Amino acid sequence: MRAILALSLALGMGAAGRAAQAQDTLGFQLQGTVYVHGDTVPLTGAMIEVFGTDGSHFNALSDDKGRFFFTGNGQQRYINANTSYSIRVSAEDRLVVNDQVSTVGLTESTTFVKEYYLAKLNVIHDDFGIFIQYDRHSGALDQEGETMADIVAAMLDDNPTMVIELRGHCDANEDTILAVKRSEEVMHYLVKKGVEVKRIQVRRFGARESEYPAAELKDQTPEYHEKVIAWHRRVDIAAVSFDYRR
Repeated sequence: MRAILALSLALGMGAAGRAAQAQDTLGFQLQGTVYVHGDTVPLTGAMIEVFGTDGSHFNALSDDKGRFFFTGNGQQRYINANTSYSIRVSAEDRLVVNDQVSTVGLTESTTFVKEYYLAKLNVIHDDFGIFIQYDRHSGALDQEGETMADIVAAMLDDNPTMVIELRGHCDANEDTILAVKRSEEVMHYLVKKGVEVKRIQVRRFGARESEYPAAELKDQTPEYHEKVIAWHRRVDIAAVSFDYRR
């Protein structure tokens, strides 16, 4: 009877109703693991907070294996269709990590699987694992780049004494001035987001040889080669101090 009733309702709904019902059948989940930065040791008791554009707010602590799960919430769902979520991961004496996920426009059920690495507070870190990539010969931030820059801005907001260094790179076929332009583009974006310019340093690395051994690339496809080259068109973010004061 349930299947027949559902079919009857769908037939009488029209296109908008059918779309809404299709959204109702989608299932979204968020899960992941929190680790100690620079290691594979799981971090127990980290707080994972999630804020939705639909007004929802929920949280959980990572378990003894560093894991967390947001699946069902009674008869309700934690992660809903057509909603964007800001994620904040924190632990005592650790830098806060921010992230985002969105179900807007998704037409298939999706499980978001995340890994977060929380760095020790007041320790210099060469690499957060945060980088912003660019198209060839471009110094402009695209939408994905702006999303990553927003995460950096939120990290700086949560850690008000941190000073960062933006490290620009370019591939061997590009003008090295792009390495500086890319870093400066991120800096200007962060300043527009309210980050004080004194908390941002810019450094150029320029073109680098491939970090992959030539033997490893020998029998790879052109697409794989392009992926390797594209990796050099980026800006890395590093923490250089924690002594900033207004």
